[in-house]
Amino acid sequence: MANAPSVKREAVLSEARKLFYERGIRAVGVDSISASSGVAKMTLYSHFGSKDELIAACLESVDDKYLKWLEGKVVDQSSEPGEQLLAIFDALEGWFENPRFRGCAFVNAAIELPDLEHPGRAAIHNHKTRMREWISELAKAAGAAEPDQIGAQILLLMEGAIISAAVERDPQSAHNAKVIAGHLLVASGILSTASPILASAPPAD
Repeated sequence: MANAPSVKREAVLSEARKLFYERGIRAVGVDSISASSGVAKMTLYSHFGSKDELIAACLESVDDKYLKWLEGKVVDQSSEPGEQLLAIFDALEGWFENPRFRGCAFVNAAIELPDLEHPGRAAIHNHKTRMREWISELAKAAGAAEPDQIGAQILLLMEGAIISAAVERDPQSAHNAKVIAGHLLVASGILSTASPILASAPPAD
């Protein structure tokens, strides 16, 4: 059984993740997080020395949860690395359809934390690096000649789809990005036009 300090720390992180994402980092104060989590402010500060440290810890926590979720989604859809690269966009579409979708927590945080020395900025950078490396590993496993380039390009398409969906409230951006990614993967030799995941993709409106 987790000890009491760990339980309280996770309670704070859980509420902070939710409130920061729903309302924005600057709009949510430590008092609100303390009240919502049921953890005294003094106890909160014993786990996180400042709000800035709490922000960084939240972003690190989101990073782990998001990558595990996405990996699980693509593995559930296909065992082939090349097809998993496209399955990423199907996972995104399901996320975009969630009424609680508010865009990328890391892009949102980057906008709210312009100071490059803020501890949260390292967490943002680490997340983007981990995402790009994970996608590059899939591309390498799929036989890409330049997996790092594919990783950067797929991540760019993901970022564009997420921002477009957040601004326009249209899950279709995931499919549009998937179509472009499909052309990219076919051109690079990772997928053939006969790939089941391409054949099953509905046409864009």
